[in-house]
Amino acid sequence: DVMGKCDPYIILSLGSQKQQTSIKYSTYDPDYDEEFAFTLDEGNSDLLTMDLMDWDRLTDHDYIGTVQIDLNNVTASFGDAGDCVER
Repeated sequence: DVMGKCDPYIILSLGSQKQQTSIKYSTYDPDYDEEFAFTLDEGNSDLLTMDLMDWDRLTDHDYIGTVQIDLNNVTASFGDAGDCVER
């Protein structure tokens, strides 16, 4: 960002489903206290992708980075993950 500030948000993707967090203005340490629900179906991707972006008013938003989480590993770690992941 030209002004030296970051306005981060995250795009969450699971298969063809996409959702987005709110934009946190002027911070390098955002706190996302938000919940999202995705539908997990057999045969669909179990890979949750999170693209971190920097919102810009006048130019294209800047890509910061990507994290991918294999939800099969999350359910294996939590055992009965009824509160975490519902299939």
